[in-house]
Formats: sequence, structure tokens, C-alpha cells
Amino acid sequence: MPDVYEGAPTIVVLLFASLPKLAVFIFLVKFYISFLHEIAGLWYTIFFFAGLISILWGTFGALNQLNIKRLYAYSAIVNVGYLLTALAYGSFESIVVVINFLVVYLLSTLLLFLVILAFREVSGFRKIKFIGEYRLYLTYSSLAAILFSLVFFSMAGVPPLAGFFIKFFLFKMVFLSDFLLNPAVFIILVTSVVSTLYYIRAVRFVFFDSKIVPVFLVPLNLGMGFLFVFNLIVIIIFAIFQPLMLAYITNIIEAVYF
Repeated sequence: MPDVYEGAPTIVVLLFASLPKLAVFIFLVKFYISFLHEIAGLWYTIFFFAGLISILWGTFGALNQLNIKRLYAYSAIVNVGYLLTALAYGSFESIVVVINFLVVYLLSTLLLFLVILAFREVSGFRKIKFIGEYRLYLTYSSLAAILFSLVFFSMAGVPPLAGFFIKFFLFKMVFLSDFLLNPAVFIILVTSVVSTLYYIRAVRFVFFDSKIVPVFLVPLNLGMGFLFVFNLIVIIIFAIFQPLMLAYITNIIEAVYF
């Protein structure tokens, strides 16, 4: 997966990173409710430990990644692991948490790739591939640097952004579950803390690295600019009105699945 993400065009990677996950997990939720609920104990073990292995693999695989698309690929493995561990419990609350997590995660993915597409190197108009090349001081492009940082902070789960709340509700659901496996849940919590290292490292490159790479911000067209602003607003709204959003998602799930 990291090799595919690194070698494929950015637009294609965005397609791989968003629509398949949405389709697969909507199908998994329906399949779980319809066919696996009676033997949930068996599938709980399979989903939970598949998610745990994904979290461990993605977290430690991402620590040394400097290519931004490879970094995202390992981050995607981690987030799919979170979704699997939540889905493993098979309760209505876990399904709400999964859909809530998936919506905010896909919006964050779209925002990140809009940032990637918006930057080019001055010489040759080359796409920016490595995190170290996003060295933008506030004096150079304050808006771009702040937006770049907000995206990564949200994906890292830094409060009060939306990424924090989706992880908070996921961990809360896992800790309060009757199927709680204390050692495994502790490992998930620790790896979540470790995963913030590579997100914050990207922000460090933007603000605190002494070397400046000449890049410039490509003027966004109307459609792309609208998507960028819309998704950023939605992420902020998810953070501020999270209980209301959960209520809407709950009603939608009841209408669609039940």
C-alpha cells in the first residue's frame, strides 16, 4: 500500500484513500448487522486483533517516513485499525462511532490531499513529495502554514479539533465495553500517543526548521477552493457541535440499517 500510494498520481491516491474505505465499511456494517450478529463473539476476536495488528504495523512503519504519501499510507493503516477495533464490538454505539470516525477521517483526507496538490516547487513546477520540503515560515505564507498545521493536528487528535473528538468517543466506547481487553486497549492507547510524533514532526518542518525550500502556493480554482474551505469548516463544526453531529449520525444509521 505505501508503494502504491507513493508511485500513483496524487488524484488517483485520493480516490484510493477515500471511496473504497467508505464503501467497504458501509458494507461491513450492514454485513455485520445482517449475518454476523448471532456469532459476534467469534468475529469480535478476529476484527479486534486484525485492528490491533494494523495499528501497531502502521504506527511504527510511519515513524521513519519522510515521503508525505507514504506517511499517509501508514496513517491510513492505523485509522483502519481503529475502525476495525470499534466495529468488533458489534453494538449500535460502536456502529455510530465507526461512521462518525469515518466521516471526519475522509474529510481530513480530502483536506490533506488538497494541500498536497496546492504546492509546487519554483523550479520546474515539480510536486512536493517530502515533508521536509514544506518549510514555510509564517512570514512566507501564513495562511498556507496554518491550514497545513490544522490538518495534521486534527489527524493527530489534538484538541479541540474534530480528530480529537472522534478518537475520544472511540476510546470511550472501547473502555466502557463489556468485552474489554485491558492489555490490548492499553497498547492501542499508547500507539495513539506515539502516532502523534510523525504528525507533529510535519508541523515542526513548517514552522521551526531553519532551511527554507523555495515553494509557492498554486492559486486554487473555484471548485478546489470551495472544497478546501467547505471541508475545513465541516471539521471545525464537527469539533464544536460533536454531540449534535452524533445525534444526526445516530438517526441516519437507524433509518438506513434498522
